[in-house]
Amino acid sequence: VEKGSTLSDGADVASMYDDFNYNASDGNLSSYYSGNYALIHTANTILADIREAEESGVELSEIDLACRGEAYFFRAFLYFNLVRAFGEVPLINFKINDAAETNIPKSTVAEIYAQIDADLDEAEALLPEQWESRYLGRVTWGAARALHAKTYMQRNDWSNMLKAATDIIQSGLYDLNTPFNRIFRESGENTSESIFELQCTATTALPGSTDIGSQYAQIQGVRGAGVWDLGWGWNCPTPILADAFEEGDPRKDETLLYFLKPGEDPNSIQPNSPYGEKPVAQEVMNRYYNKKVYTDPAKRAQFNRFGYWMNIRIIRMAEIYLIAAEAANELGQTGDAMEYLEMVRARARGGDA
Repeated sequence: VEKGSTLSDGADVASMYDDFNYNASDGNLSSYYSGNYALIHTANTILADIREAEESGVELSEIDLACRGEAYFFRAFLYFNLVRAFGEVPLINFKINDAAETNIPKSTVAEIYAQIDADLDEAEALLPEQWESRYLGRVTWGAARALHAKTYMQRNDWSNMLKAATDIIQSGLYDLNTPFNRIFRESGENTSESIFELQCTATTALPGSTDIGSQYAQIQGVRGAGVWDLGWGWNCPTPILADAFEEGDPRKDETLLYFLKPGEDPNSIQPNSPYGEKPVAQEVMNRYYNKKVYTDPAKRAQFNRFGYWMNIRIIRMAEIYLIAAEAANELGQTGDAMEYLEMVRARARGGDA
């Protein structure tokens, strides 16, 4: 992918994203760092408050214990973000009463991962396998176990990685029954493949407001005119990616939104499924866009054109099968690895080998 949009839009960070030429003073990197820590402080406060209540004699309910599990999960999730992005960072695992308390030396990567392991062990012990429907989207045991598998993968810990992935597979809580062409549509939100998915919404009462939604789809939405004025146009697939798909591979049509080159025959490209919106003759900024944030035109008419309601898929069951496949392959269990890999490919290809 490339930054996308126009040459002038985000020109100050284009080389950082397209060429991996990072600038330590960049505001995007700074906000990522501070944003993760802000939520870590929230998790630390929740854990400390629950512990203080328990020590004062309050009997914790099942929901209290699950809240504790969620706080452990998110602290692990956030430190996993930080350790992958920055390596050594300060390990703050206590409630902050004064800002000066955060002025501590960095911890080693091994120490950060030790905290992540401890937090996820706690989360797995405390979180339910499922929540009742009114708590749709809250973190579960499966989300914690799946995140643990990803942290083991980052460390090449093949045995623990395989154990965590196969625990999820054998639980029977998730499957690959969602058709591939539905996974990233609104109708594919919170299906039986979803392990961890951020819930987003929109409202007609506040047109254009992002207060209760997400700009995830807007930032990657098509930058064009008319029906195709859907966003900033960032994170664009390149022709190199488009050319990498084999002819007839159905995954291509679910990965790329297509547009015409200037002067190209409008009949040479089929309308974009599933809504039948045709590539248009007017110029858009890029040839391809990310179809995984392609929104339903009916919802655009109801709310706004920017897709604030689009859920963000963080961990899907397909990823767990691929994690299991990689770990099994590294451990010499090639037969199991191929079985897991082909399950994902078979679903994606609709049975066309």
